[in-house]
Amino acid sequence: MKAERIETDVLIIGGGAAGCTAALEAREHGASVLMVVKGKTGRSGATPLASCMGAPARIPGSYGLLKAMKKLYSGMPGALRPPMPKGLANSLKLALEYHFWLGDQDYFIDLAMWIAKEFYPSLERSGTYVLRDEAGVPEIPHSNFPYYVLHTHGLTGYLYGESKRKEVLATDIGMLEEVMVFSLLRGAGGEVAGALALDYLRGRLYEIVAKTTILATGHTNWLSRRSTGTREMAANGLAMALGAGAGLQNLEIQWYHASDMAYPESWMRLHNYPNFLTGTKRRAVMVNAEGEPYMRIEDFHVNMPYTIQMKELYQQVKAGKAGWEGGNFTDFREVEPGLIEKFQYHWEFLEKIGIDMAKEPLESSPTWHMSAGGVCADLTTMRTTVPRLFIAGAVGGHMLGGVPLAAYDGAVAGAEAAREAKRRGAPGPLPGQTGDGENRLATLLTAPSQERNERDVAPIQVKKRIREVVWDHMMYEKSGQGLETALAAFAEIEAEMAPNMRLRTTTPRYNTDLIDALDVQDMLDVCRAAATASLTRAESRGPHFRADFPFTDNDNWLKRIVVTREGREMRTRFEPVNQKYLKPRRGRLDYFGDPYV
Repeated sequence: MKAERIETDVLIIGGGAAGCTAALEAREHGASVLMVVKGKTGRSGATPLASCMGAPARIPGSYGLLKAMKKLYSGMPGALRPPMPKGLANSLKLALEYHFWLGDQDYFIDLAMWIAKEFYPSLERSGTYVLRDEAGVPEIPHSNFPYYVLHTHGLTGYLYGESKRKEVLATDIGMLEEVMVFSLLRGAGGEVAGALALDYLRGRLYEIVAKTTILATGHTNWLSRRSTGTREMAANGLAMALGAGAGLQNLEIQWYHASDMAYPESWMRLHNYPNFLTGTKRRAVMVNAEGEPYMRIEDFHVNMPYTIQMKELYQQVKAGKAGWEGGNFTDFREVEPGLIEKFQYHWEFLEKIGIDMAKEPLESSPTWHMSAGGVCADLTTMRTTVPRLFIAGAVGGHMLGGVPLAAYDGAVAGAEAAREAKRRGAPGPLPGQTGDGENRLATLLTAPSQERNERDVAPIQVKKRIREVVWDHMMYEKSGQGLETALAAFAEIEAEMAPNMRLRTTTPRYNTDLIDALDVQDMLDVCRAAATASLTRAESRGPHFRADFPFTDNDNWLKRIVVTREGREMRTRFEPVNQKYLKPRRGRLDYFGDPYV
């Protein structure tokens, strides 16, 4: 399979909210743009999973004025800076707690201003209408956190993704769908010079040379046996950045769902929302195997109580009243009759297997969800430490998921990448890389013709083994011993299983074995990096729970763990988190004694 050469100003890897916004912004700045999407633009990845969008804050003044005031305020010496307005301080505090005080405070303020003044006004101009009542007023459900919905709860992201897809298709932006980028090209100065991409639908290989490259591959990856990720989500973006020399931060801060469907297994991505429900003040009640309610979610004054759920479920499991794979139920029977069908879509699924969610609890089990970690970058430009490489969206690990957040990053990254592409000429990729990629594919595709033996494994078997290790040792309840066991298991998989992968067909066209084989090394690299970070953080923080360190230590661990790769070794370093405007409680805090820790 010989590579076909394509040249562009800006290459964007990923087609969700971040990737589409970055593409549109870069094109608006005059750059030629090519999007490469492993699945379908706007229809795959995490964007379609978005359930709702936070309603914009009511901030007086124009966007330009607010940015000028923010710049002035931010530049003041701390001792001379006046207190932040109470409403803004409360909102910032909620965002920081939601990110476990590891987030960048300036970024959150900049983001909030953009969402209020730029993002929401653009929605309805593009034909993306929010749900309204009969008087034409946006439906904002009962909650201490106002938000909009574009459809029944859980389908907002799908409609938003479709709108961005149409915007991209209306331009001359190049788009390669069902095409997998599996390697970044490097230039003589260490910069990223583009990528190698496999068109697995048509069996073609592309050498894409780009002046700048944006990774927009998202935060949700199928790395554990139970996961909200889909087939195409294998942490490829994180792995490629790591291999190019970028650092990955906060990978140990992995979110989990406590209340996803346990049965059927293929429905494990069907999330029984613990957060606010459209049109009601009621939330779910968590029930153990003995039929006892153990958590009334509406009693906790947080918008999205995922970590609290995991804490409560863990204690039920330890008491023998629930299990990680059964005996845990989500109960919606206290929600007002009729509202389930009016505002939720789950009942349509459950009806197919004879369950009425308005009348009976739903058996639930935890899943591996979004990562709060990712590629390190300058959040004012979205540049990584690797020249010519940018990030957009939650692949950067500086925020938890959300369509408006991803769109903001995309807008910044698209503009900056286009400006840099116009300033600089095309990079010269180091020779030999494309040939290495061609040889890698050729070796994999000729493997089925070799004599087979009892050690041969299909790539999907290797992926399943990686996911089993993550499920056994890297889900919510972690320990030093378990993480060491996981790292040893990954080393064994890499040394013994991966070299014995054999594809079951030689066709280069829609060969899922080939895609899986390319995913394997990326999954191993990112899982090893995440296990290393989890082993390094000797405390419990948010969803990162270490059974051997059951406390949150704000005196010693208010810092980011950055993982880099040197050869096959993972290295860690610490970076301080600047608590510029607000500061958390100090000291060692009781992780289970206070649910809000």
